Amino acid sequence: MGFMIGNKTDGAFLAATGYLKIVAVFYVFCFTGNTFAGYFDGIGRVNIPFIGAVGHITLRVILSWIFVSQFQLNAVAVATGIGWMLVNLFWSGCYFSSTTWKIINFK
Repeated sequence: MGFMIGNKTDGAFLAATGYLKIVAVFYVFCFTGNTFAGYFDGIGRVNIPFIGAVGHITLRVILSWIFVSQFQLNAVAVATGIGWMLVNLFWSGCYFSSTTWKIINFK
């Protein structure tokens, strides 16, 4: 990244690498979330990914706004990770509740 922004010790480089280190920890939730969204889109339940996406983006904006003055760009990375984790929790709840009813109703 240093070749794009110049000096590797300036504030922009340090902020960017800090962001990437934090968000990389949460990226597995991004991938699983895309899997859930694709599943629900594929079975025609597009309202579930829509509700989850609007909810987690709203949460990310609110958390970033609250903590950005203290933690700068790292707050955005943590808010992104928390949003991804919570939307996965929502989508997995939707998935397992729908599959449980299919098993109970023998469908």
